[in-house]
Amino acid sequence: MIKHLTTESQDALLNFYNRIWQEQYFPTQWQQAIIIPLLKPGKDPKNPSNYRPIALTCCLCKLLERMINRRLMYYLEANKSLHPSQSGFRKGRSTIDNLLALETDVRLAFLQRKHLVAIFFDIGKAYDRTWKYGILKDLHDLGLRGNLPIFIKNFLKLRKFRVKVESEFSDFFYPRRRCSSRQEYDDFIAIYTDGSKSADHVSFAVVFPNTTFSFKLHSSCSVFTAEIAAVLLALEKISDCLERKFIIYTDSLSVLESLKSFYMHSHHHPLVLNVLHLLNKLASRDFNILLCWVPSHVGIVGNEKADMAAKLATAPTNSSTPLTDFKKCTKLLFYTKWQREWDTETDNKLHSVKPHLQPWPSLTTRKADTLLTRLRVGHTRYTHRHLLFGEQTPMCSQCNC
Repeated sequence: MIKHLTTESQDALLNFYNRIWQEQYFPTQWQQAIIIPLLKPGKDPKNPSNYRPIALTCCLCKLLERMINRRLMYYLEANKSLHPSQSGFRKGRSTIDNLLALETDVRLAFLQRKHLVAIFFDIGKAYDRTWKYGILKDLHDLGLRGNLPIFIKNFLKLRKFRVKVESEFSDFFYPRRRCSSRQEYDDFIAIYTDGSKSADHVSFAVVFPNTTFSFKLHSSCSVFTAEIAAVLLALEKISDCLERKFIIYTDSLSVLESLKSFYMHSHHHPLVLNVLHLLNKLASRDFNILLCWVPSHVGIVGNEKADMAAKLATAPTNSSTPLTDFKKCTKLLFYTKWQREWDTETDNKLHSVKPHLQPWPSLTTRKADTLLTRLRVGHTRYTHRHLLFGEQTPMCSQCNC
């Protein structure tokens, strides 16, 4: 239908597209899609996962998408921004290219008598799990500014769809309810936390939109203690705020895992307990606080600020060293002293066998572990059987020694 428009209508449509582009506006009707489920061949129709969803969107939106995508692909190809091994969604390439490259590597490995290892990944629901913020960041890193990333951002947010089966339509579904998007939390105040540990410096920092707090911990504290202390400080500062919606971003996945599985373990970190207690207390006061993991050192501004503030922290804090960290520090001191004493025992026959006190790696079976240890120390049945069984010292039949 669009192909058969008159010249005047095509000019009007082009002006419409230019206004959308320049005014950074995205029609709400274009954010809707109709899903037509098609049953996969030979599959059970009672299983919803056996259907292939076909999304029908506005034709005018599809045309604008193609125009923008063509220019974007030209830019990426001209600047060699795409990896040479990528064949999907590129003009003049297909999956056959990757298969031929694999076949070539296999044949070369055969000719050169070498081993070849191939790893194949099949990511389920890859499009549904695409990180929208990561897409925008990649565009920014490629030097793309202005209206293009804004158009893509508007295109990705506030999407909704409904399913059509024969002549019946379902209610609208919102993908962001199933897979949280960054735009869903625009009214939340973002707080970034980070912990830092070097040879003799342990510290943490909390970055609010207009304020940064940073403190130094005792050198015996672990980096986990620094990370969880930062989250605890953020919650303490939040409790004095009038706002009620906050997101605490941390690059410590271990902290989030500990908070999630705290009651499943017997060895509890005291600061984890304090964080959980304060979270429950704030929830009872109608605070809406979310904890979110972010990758470190990828250019996220708030995370980079927190990292820098933590490394430069000099102000001491009144918090005491947790017992778990104190035990680790004490154990390390004992091992260090033990190692120094062992280094002086050069006349001991075992010193040359095991100069370092760290345990040897364990093998898969006890029998193999025992055999290897006997070979290392030179204590086998052939050399020390008489000691193990209380027998006479054996004599050599050749030299009587």
